[in-house]
Amino acid sequence: MRGLMLRDALVLLRRVSLARIAVLLVGGILFMLFMRIAAATLLSVILPLVAGGLMSMLAAEDDKTNWLKFVRASPARVWEVVVARYLVCGIILLATCVYTTLLNVACFLLFREQPLAVYLGVSAVGALVAYGNSLLVVPSCFSGGAAGANLASMAFLFAAGAFAWVVRNVDLTGVLAFLASVPVYAYVAVGVVAALLATVLSVCISMRICRKKTIY
Repeated sequence: MRGLMLRDALVLLRRVSLARIAVLLVGGILFMLFMRIAAATLLSVILPLVAGGLMSMLAAEDDKTNWLKFVRASPARVWEVVVARYLVCGIILLATCVYTTLLNVACFLLFREQPLAVYLGVSAVGALVAYGNSLLVVPSCFSGGAAGANLASMAFLFAAGAFAWVVRNVDLTGVLAFLASVPVYAYVAVGVVAALLATVLSVCISMRICRKKTIY
């Protein structure tokens, strides 16, 4: 599995390059210094989504090199191929979220425009949105390649936009009152269970698609 992860990492490094990553990180810091909390909020949502979108680069390379056909002739098992891709995606997403969280903390320490909880909450929301997007993108990569990954991302963003429209234009006073009465631990429990179920479902779908494509 480590070999599969290393291959994915090398493909991404060749496509993106360390110099571009460094420019992006420094640019994010300068953007935050100039735009303050607006920049920190925007980067907390955009950068994790972009990190998840790197999976489309891997999918394009898979299509170009017939990677799945090569894997079929190797001793690697289907679950190793799938889990390796999820681990690479998770590591990239984690690194990106750590960066945006540090950026938000730095913004709080420098400008203190909002309480620290607001900055951390924005980072958490960005991480959750990107995590959900990744659970859709990875199976789409196995199914439809780069085009499937891009389509899944667009569908997810459309759903997020529709949700934002509902929140903005529909009277949700009763719903919000009910949600406020629910204990915090209930949200945590439901969130953890939902995340685990969604992850297992996404992995199972990816394994099924990969198994059909590679005839394991």
